[in-house]
Amino acid sequence: MPFTYAILGSGVQGLAAAYDLALHGDAGEIRLADASLKSAESAAERLRALAGTDLFACFDVDVHAPESMARLLDGVDVCLSCIPYHLHPLAAEAALKAGCSLVDMGGDTEDALRTLARDDEAKRRGISIVTDGGVAPGLINLLAVHLISQFQEPEEAKLYCGGLPLDPKPPFHYALAFNVEGLISEYADKAFGVTDGQAVEMESLTDLEELDWPGLGKMEASTTSGGTGTAPFLFGEHPTLHGAEADGGRALARLLREAGFSTRPLKTYEYRTLRFPGHWEKMKLFRDLGFWGIDEVEVEGRPVKPRALFEYLIGSFLSEPGYKDQLLLRVEVSGRGAKGQGDMTPVAAGFSLRSEKGQGDRETEGQRDGETERKALLRLDLHERYDEATGLTAMQRMTGFPVAICAIEMAHGRVRKGCTPFELSIPGKAMINALKHREINVQSQTIKPD
Repeated sequence: MPFTYAILGSGVQGLAAAYDLALHGDAGEIRLADASLKSAESAAERLRALAGTDLFACFDVDVHAPESMARLLDGVDVCLSCIPYHLHPLAAEAALKAGCSLVDMGGDTEDALRTLARDDEAKRRGISIVTDGGVAPGLINLLAVHLISQFQEPEEAKLYCGGLPLDPKPPFHYALAFNVEGLISEYADKAFGVTDGQAVEMESLTDLEELDWPGLGKMEASTTSGGTGTAPFLFGEHPTLHGAEADGGRALARLLREAGFSTRPLKTYEYRTLRFPGHWEKMKLFRDLGFWGIDEVEVEGRPVKPRALFEYLIGSFLSEPGYKDQLLLRVEVSGRGAKGQGDMTPVAAGFSLRSEKGQGDRETEGQRDGETERKALLRLDLHERYDEATGLTAMQRMTGFPVAICAIEMAHGRVRKGCTPFELSIPGKAMINALKHREINVQSQTIKPD
């Protein structure tokens, strides 16, 4: 039967998700909702031309008003929350009240943990809520879990991602792929990762690393905020969490056991953002001079928030009309007991998250022949570019499409009921195959030790 979807937020990423649902989602209706009805109507007009179909209905909605959200979600199978990250908890609350499944585009880790703590409540309502979708957090962590499941003894996971211009220009060799507030939050806020088995806070713009990317040469990667989502609390011990966030951590531990993974913590789980050489040095200078401060300072008798001023000025400078981009993503996981030969099918761990309808996601059972105890490293690479045919950027597609893929799985009842982080929502192989169906290829490689 056709499904009814709601896109909460009809901006850049919401438009890409709606486009994918129109093509692949067995949709009967796609509701485009925005604070501005004019914005929703503009998105619908473009989508009708792109998708060649008229499935789109436009709504103006106030996410702070329960009655407005109830009107939007009435009769909806799955809602996609594509609004600013700090509003996702309001969307989750509305979905719980409406009995509507929801997947969000992620952002604040503490908010996601508090949402995951409502797992039993969502189960009682018979709905699925998936947190931290998108590309990073989101797709990159789902692919990391996919590789982690290849090992009997996984040890380290290192994640890299960067949205970059196809034609980089000095001095920053960067152009905005999304809103400037989100960019500076990535650069300025605390990051989370796993170090020596413990989920820890990490300083952004630290641990600079160089790596080579085929066709581009030397790149620089730096720790930034947000990319790991809640994955560090899946794969690291977290005794410092309290209250609802601790409840979320315990829910993650239950999910990990349900999925058939060992609860032994990883040694390392890290995320770094990729940029062309020289970018990080310049950004650190702005940080060190205080331009990212959030407390007001007085300038010529007037209060000024340095960060707000910086975002205004740098946002204008980095905005590029007709911007064409590329997105780089790499996941590396090392450990012992891997199948090897680039086999991307889960081995001993399997993957057993099941929908309440009993449709299992386990891809293999038991131990496979040929497993060894030698140490190996598995790598997945993805390199996508601006799509000339649709005018959708690489960042749009790689943020919106994975969320839409998850929403389609939810609509078909193939995602467990309750609250689940994106990385455990659907099997990695299912995501890789769905991306391939959209002509987006993930390259795999097994790297043996010297």
